[in-house]
Amino acid sequence: MDRAYRRGMTAILEPQISEPDAARATAPVPAEAVRVEPAPRPDPAPGSAPGRTRRILGERPELTPAGVRAIGIAMVALTWAVVAIEPPADGPLPDPTGWVALLVNVEAFALLAGTAGFAMGRRWALWAGLLFAGISAVDIALCPASGHHAIGGWWFGQVALGAATVLLPALALWRTRPRRR
Repeated sequence: MDRAYRRGMTAILEPQISEPDAARATAPVPAEAVRVEPAPRPDPAPGSAPGRTRRILGERPELTPAGVRAIGIAMVALTWAVVAIEPPADGPLPDPTGWVALLVNVEAFALLAGTAGFAMGRRWALWAGLLFAGISAVDIALCPASGHHAIGGWWFGQVALGAATVLLPALALWRTRPRRR
């Protein structure tokens, strides 16, 4: 009875094939593999960068510890130049307000963290250096506004050097990638 039940269920679920050729005719035919070829690259527009230059500009190289240290040395040199071209104060140093004191403290901690990170060759030091350079740029902008100095040619030099100090870690973070471990 068990066998009869199985045969009956098989007869219901499977189609009846009487000829061996019919089994081959109903068997699914495997599909041929579809070969997809990449689309040809479009010609560069006139005046655009050639392929090699575009590839070089599009790549993001790894930033090595030696590269991080070199950026740190360049930032020290730029910061030194900013301080070196500043003339003596025209008037007394104004009393710092609460937010100015907060900025000065954050700048000091960013300087310490950046110095330690650059010495170790760590990529995170670029973030600390960017924070320090950004607050230094605010200091440069506010110096004449506070009455500490009168605007002169030296101030425009400080603005240019301060902008370079901000751009250096920003470009390094944007154009490079961390090292693989």
